[in-house]
Amino acid sequence: MVNFDIRLYAPSDMFMLYRICLQTGDNGNDATGQLSDEILGHCYVAPYPLFQPELCFTLLESGVPCGYLVGTSDSTRFSQFFNEEWLPPLLARYQLPGRGVQTREASMVRQLHMGYIPPGCTNIYPAHLHINVLPIGQGKGIAKKMMYLFTKALQSLSVPGLHLNVNILNPRAINFYKSYGFVEVDRSTHAITFGLVLDN
Repeated sequence: MVNFDIRLYAPSDMFMLYRICLQTGDNGNDATGQLSDEILGHCYVAPYPLFQPELCFTLLESGVPCGYLVGTSDSTRFSQFFNEEWLPPLLARYQLPGRGVQTREASMVRQLHMGYIPPGCTNIYPAHLHINVLPIGQGKGIAKKMMYLFTKALQSLSVPGLHLNVNILNPRAINFYKSYGFVEVDRSTHAITFGLVLDN
């Protein structure tokens, strides 16, 4: 019998969260072989529980992590932590690739060297998040439960809103966030920024 549970992040989850990040890293599909496990997790998982663990949640299936939601209530403060404390050792490890190298990993390394820059909507939507769930936990309404826990935690901190970015080639994620009440606040060639105002 499949048994799901959502709890606050625990440090022992980190290894599995890196794996989940990779296995959902191709617009929700498995990115194994396209990217190293470490670089995705370094960007989109690990810094969040180090910065604000009370806003990070792990989804368990029969006691084993199969999804996560990590986030922050203040993207501006998070950017300072990411760029000043988390990033420098990574830049020493991941050297900028040559211009002729056009792999996805090279693109991620270039993005890493740019640091984390909060979008212009943080005055209205200061919080942001990343959520990924393996196929075993999808289509069951569990992701919405994780979103509910996160938004309730933000409301307890009187955070007025949150934002997130979705790749334009990920229609499943786009439809999910729209169904939760997010609205489009910005769009680029590759991504859509969604925002959600919170009632406090």
